[in-house]
Amino acid sequence: MLSQPATKIFLRTDEAHSAKWISQTIGDQEIERLRESRTDRHFPSLRRGQRNQQLERTVEPLVMASEIAGLSDLHGYVKSGNLVVRLSFPYLELPQRHEAFIERALTNPQLKEESKLPKQEQARKMPPPIPPKREQPKPPSAAQAANDDLPFLE
Repeated sequence: MLSQPATKIFLRTDEAHSAKWISQTIGDQEIERLRESRTDRHFPSLRRGQRNQQLERTVEPLVMASEIAGLSDLHGYVKSGNLVVRLSFPYLELPQRHEAFIERALTNPQLKEESKLPKQEQARKMPPPIPPKREQPKPPSAAQAANDDLPFLE
């Protein structure tokens, strides 16, 4: 399911396997480095040293798992297709429009007694939740019944 979206946003995770999965999902990069070695001669008659250059290619992760685990708050990466970009966004303080929690008044005396019990016993004695009532479908009108072969759009 996580492999389906074309655009992915990755934020910090402390779990090692998830950080490694994110690193693998972001992808690898191929790096070319020029390796150069020199040898100097210490004899005055041989002033010429040797120089050797070699091109080295390695494949490394674009973002290491340790970088994912060490991301700052509100920082991450966005991957869209084959493009990867660092991401940071500000924290928006939203105005409080409602109370955070409104406690429901208990009306049933049995529930009041159970609220005094430890939480484990409360969970055992609570009745199962009641599903919401569903509206019954409307029966078709006489005009609709006469035109059964025509599609009905209301």
